[in-house]
Amino acid sequence: MEETRNKKELKAINHKGIFMMLFGLLLILAAGALLVHNRLEDARAGRESALALSRVEAATSDTLLRGLSNLMPIVQIDGRDYIGRVQVESIGLDLPVIAAWDEEDALVAPCRFSGSAYDDSLVICGHNMRAHFSPIKNLERGTQVTFTDVNGNVFTYELTDTLLLQPEQVEDMVTGDDWDLTLFTCNYGGNARVTLRCKRTSEDF
Repeated sequence: MEETRNKKELKAINHKGIFMMLFGLLLILAAGALLVHNRLEDARAGRESALALSRVEAATSDTLLRGLSNLMPIVQIDGRDYIGRVQVESIGLDLPVIAAWDEEDALVAPCRFSGSAYDDSLVICGHNMRAHFSPIKNLERGTQVTFTDVNGNVFTYELTDTLLLQPEQVEDMVTGDDWDLTLFTCNYGGNARVTLRCKRTSEDF
C-alpha cells in the first residue's frame, strides 16, 4: 500500500511538473508574441510618421492667423491636422506634430497636448516607442530641441530639466513659468510620465 501511495504521489508530481512546464512555455510564447506586436507597431509608426513628415515639409499654411494663443497654423494631411515638426538633432529625432491629442492619431505621430509655441506654452506628447519619443528619456541637460511650425518659423530650445509626473498631475504638466516647451512620454512601466522641460534660446520670433 505504501508503494502504491508513493507511485500516486510521484505521478501527481510529474503531472504538476508537466503543467508548470507547459504554463511556462505559454508565458514565453505570449511574451514573444507581445514583443513581435510591439516591434511591428513601432515599425508602422515609424513609416507613417516619416511619410507625414515629408508631406508637412512640402506644405505651408496661410489659412490661420498667427497669434499669442493656442491657435497655430496647420496643414491637413490625410485627414489629420499638423502644426509642424519637432527635432532633436543629437539623437536623429525628427517627427511631425499633430495639432491635438487623439489616441489613434498618436500612433502616427506625437501630438500637441496643450499650448502654443507663440506664447511659450507648447506641450507635446508622444508614445514610448523607439520611432517616437522613447529616445528622449535619456537626453541630457543642455540638449538642443527645435520646433518648426508649418510656416517655417523655427523655435530653438535647450533642455533644462527632466522629471517624473503622475498621470493625474495634468495641471503640473501644463503650467509653470520656468519652461517654454515640454515634451513627455510614458516610462517603461506606463505608470508615470517622463517630462522634459525646455527653455527657449532663440530670440528671432
